[in-house]
Amino acid sequence: MAKKVVLALFVVMVIAGITNCDILGGGTGVKGMLILEPGQTGDVRNARVELYQNTDLSGEPVKVGQSSSEGTDQSEAEFSIEEVLAGYYYLLAWKDIDGDGDLSGGDLVGVYGGSYTPGEGGQQLTVEEGKMTDVGNITMTILVEEAAVEEASGVIENEGYSVKYTYTFNIDVNLTSLTITIPSVPSFDGGESGSKTGGQAYTTEDYIITDGEELYPIPTGTHNLRFQGTADGDPFDLSVDIAF
Repeated sequence: MAKKVVLALFVVMVIAGITNCDILGGGTGVKGMLILEPGQTGDVRNARVELYQNTDLSGEPVKVGQSSSEGTDQSEAEFSIEEVLAGYYYLLAWKDIDGDGDLSGGDLVGVYGGSYTPGEGGQQLTVEEGKMTDVGNITMTILVEEAAVEEASGVIENEGYSVKYTYTFNIDVNLTSLTITIPSVPSFDGGESGSKTGGQAYTTEDYIITDGEELYPIPTGTHNLRFQGTADGDPFDLSVDIAF
């Protein structure tokens, strides 16, 4: 009989310990709520929630969670990430609206302690051992991607008497003008206006330097390409240097 009483008492203690752990929150991790910014549309349910150790959100996330899929209100969703090592982290939440597998224009995005800016992870958060750190509300907004020149290069050909350039935009743009500046040569219009598709490489025609009678070698040094136009109705003015 004594053994049965001791065993029963042990079971009660274990159950009590588990219950107490649940009350205190249990485990080590992060929890919070994704909230859609007022005036914007979207569904923050089933969004990725990632923890990074680098302030610029570079590299792979050290832990990944997901916001809840429950509820009928698309503008808010709880999330939790468990089994996190105690330490310091940056939190990024995003939903891949276009399904391209990358954080890009049109996706929903938010960070802890601020507004999302590419290459910046917001405010650092502290995860303590044995606690579920509550980060509160993470405001989710639609990412508007600004135009940028992803790649630009050039090549001097024809024994040094012609040059052409290749460039790629990150998003679709309407290019109004491309102004080219070469050392010791007056700036000139590259004649590249028109619609340009993001991610597609474009190569200019061959440019030569002539006075109408004689060809001159293309100067080396720094060539500057100035792109002007609009992206989603917003004007841009981008300048890229290419060294030869």
